[in-house]
Amino acid sequence: MGYRAAWKILQTYYETFTRAGKTFCLYKIIHRWAPPEDGNDTARYLHQVIKLTGRAGMQPLPEPKTAEGYRVLQPIIIAMTCVECGIKPEEVPVEAILQGNQLAFER
Repeated sequence: MGYRAAWKILQTYYETFTRAGKTFCLYKIIHRWAPPEDGNDTARYLHQVIKLTGRAGMQPLPEPKTAEGYRVLQPIIIAMTCVECGIKPEEVPVEAILQGNQLAFER
């Protein structure tokens, strides 16, 4: 259910950003997910996710509830899990990420 929540939150971010005419991108996701004003080292968090995914911080991302969104955002969720839990990518339960996506978007 945690990954279901992550997918729902990303969908909400997508809708909020695009409705405001802003780009849905890794930079904005991380700054909202782990804002510096809450005591997070947001720059370090973002750097780690970029390093793990190879994705540019300002590169536009697709809508999470689409098939393309799953393909593009799944590695980002894996990287965020690594940062949040202090684990390696191979330790992330990828099947749980897929199940979370299916639950979030009723597939």
